[in-house]
Amino acid sequence: MEVKQIKNCGNCPFKTHTSDGMSCFHPYWKDKGAYDNLIISQDNIKMNSKPPKQCPLLKEDLVINIKYKIQ
Repeated sequence: MEVKQIKNCGNCPFKTHTSDGMSCFHPYWKDKGAYDNLIISQDNIKMNSKPPKQCPLLKEDLVINIKYKIQ
């Protein structure tokens, strides 16, 4: 199993830009409020910064199973 190390929001696959700002699209936020995932600031994406305290990856690991199919 490959383990990806996330050091800040800048290299996190869940960081995205929306019209409201930078958002975290970790599955944790799926059943939360509409704007609760707006936890990322400009400081969080800098090279030597830390993720925000609300980051779900600080609380628990996320394991994703991927199924590949040849068509």
